[in-house]
Amino acid sequence: MANIRELERLGARVMTHTGPLSERGTLAAYLDEVRTALGPIGGIVHCAGRPGSGPASLVRKDIADVRRVLEPKGDGLDALLELTAADPLEFVVLYSSVSSAVPALSAGVADYAAANAYLDLVARHRSGVRAVNWPVWRQTGGGTGRPDAAAPAGLDALSDAAGLAVLDQALDARRPPCCCRAPASGGAFDAEGGAACEPAAGSAGHGPGRGGAARSRSRRGSRAWLVELFAQALRIPAAELEHDVTFTDLGVESVLLGELVTRIEEVTERPLDPAALLDHPTLERLNAHLTEAGLTAAVAGAASTAAGSSLRPAGSGTPGGRIAVIGTACRFPGAPDLDAFWHLLRTGGFAVTEVPEGRWDTAGLYRPERSPGYSVSKWGGFLDGLEDFDPEFFGMTEQEARDLDPAIRLTMETTAACLRDAGYTDEELRGRDVGVFMGARMSGYRRRIGLEESANGLGGDQNFIAARVAHQYDFRGPALVVDSACSSALVSVQTAVRSLLAGESAAALAGGVEVLLDEEPYLEFSVARALSPRGRCATFDKDADGFVPGEGCGVLLLKTLERAVADGDRIRAVIDAVAVGNDGRTMGLTTPNPVAQAQACAQRSPGPGSGPTRWD
Repeated sequence: MANIRELERLGARVMTHTGPLSERGTLAAYLDEVRTALGPIGGIVHCAGRPGSGPASLVRKDIADVRRVLEPKGDGLDALLELTAADPLEFVVLYSSVSSAVPALSAGVADYAAANAYLDLVARHRSGVRAVNWPVWRQTGGGTGRPDAAAPAGLDALSDAAGLAVLDQALDARRPPCCCRAPASGGAFDAEGGAACEPAAGSAGHGPGRGGAARSRSRRGSRAWLVELFAQALRIPAAELEHDVTFTDLGVESVLLGELVTRIEEVTERPLDPAALLDHPTLERLNAHLTEAGLTAAVAGAASTAAGSSLRPAGSGTPGGRIAVIGTACRFPGAPDLDAFWHLLRTGGFAVTEVPEGRWDTAGLYRPERSPGYSVSKWGGFLDGLEDFDPEFFGMTEQEARDLDPAIRLTMETTAACLRDAGYTDEELRGRDVGVFMGARMSGYRRRIGLEESANGLGGDQNFIAARVAHQYDFRGPALVVDSACSSALVSVQTAVRSLLAGESAAALAGGVEVLLDEEPYLEFSVARALSPRGRCATFDKDADGFVPGEGCGVLLLKTLERAVADGDRIRAVIDAVAVGNDGRTMGLTTPNPVAQAQACAQRSPGPGSGPTRWD
């Protein structure tokens, strides 16, 4: 209350709300009162938080206590941002903790570190939001009078004046976001990454010479090409790269370690023992080791060439031939997006329904007993709102959109979601060598609308499922549709992988789409006794009596692992190998061949110019 009275004495108008941020009703009412009394909300400084229940392993903490710690920084922040989404916010600053940035400091307080890590995540993915990973404030705050929890990381406690100086920097939108991964003599950690963030010169308790001279010394001595190589790989400005800080503290992990070794070898044109970065784990020490070993840059500018354009084809020299999945999107029955799909799987949800009205006349075509010209099933997995489409989003007229088979529209929507999931805008990829590989086959939609109603007569062939995406985004890589029946989507991924390894595609979209508009597949599979009359799949079970058709779309964005790491992409998964085979001649077209399928599983996707290998 004394602080509030001091603010009011200085002329500020102060309104307070003491309820939990997660109680949206009361929070919304309070914010409305603020807007009525003071006008639109112009900025947010989120300082809410609760300490953990005490130092203990996370598995020993009571789940209710963990939820209590997570609530103000998780649910509370979500509510606050949602309820101020329409306000003209000039800044949003989140008070996070250094415990979420330095793993060693999270021991015993994993719940508190996780709560702050959520703030960091929000800051990385929401424009205009900054999260500062604060160490202890010496004079005020929750750490007052306690041992300095950040001391093991070499971070001094902040004076109030120094902390407020850092806060001024965080509030200044003109300054780049800041990051400090070494003892900062009063500096703060900022989750967004970028230039070093220090209190202003002359801040109380921290003179301009303290810490700065040491950092200046630490940036001298390493060769320019090595500094630039690490700066590009770590996405840290070269001028701010600390030469005496361990690679671990700079954020180097196992995958990036291998990438750095490869880049150094490209520059020096000589092999380097991967253990060298473990034995000499700072730029200073690695530089000395390379000098002693006589490893120097073989060509001028090689370090910058190693990073290259973010969408340069990988070429036949891709080490290991591993592929990174950097974007995902899907739309499946009962699951309009990926999160909903995982929820459906985790909860054991069931998305099979009867055939929706408007697809075909199930009343006239369904018979539970097998009979030529009739279907033994009236069940399947169907999408909600299949006819919903926003032509304006894709720059189309309603007539143009109406001409497109629903499979094309569905692929375009899912592709747009996949690119956004990977963090790419349309302009970043436009005109690049991006391949499009879709497993699909066309429905009878064009027969329904009639060619006489078409605006241009195009869009009826299944190749347009891929070609329309390439046209929409000006992708210059291969665009093709794969139809290998049930394996079409997987074979499209294998085709995309080979295109990436061959260097003809710098990135590739791969997936599959299926739309069930017509009764023909149901009639054909009924004759073949392939449909389940119960509308239930029981694969490899003694009760199996057929399968249940389904529709949907899934798309992945792929790059070679080397390129994805170099580009700083978020890597969701890594594809180590792909292989395609065929059952050959069996007892029937739908009868599997275990020997042939085992051979396919034993194959490893070969790189360009190499033969297949086998796993032991």
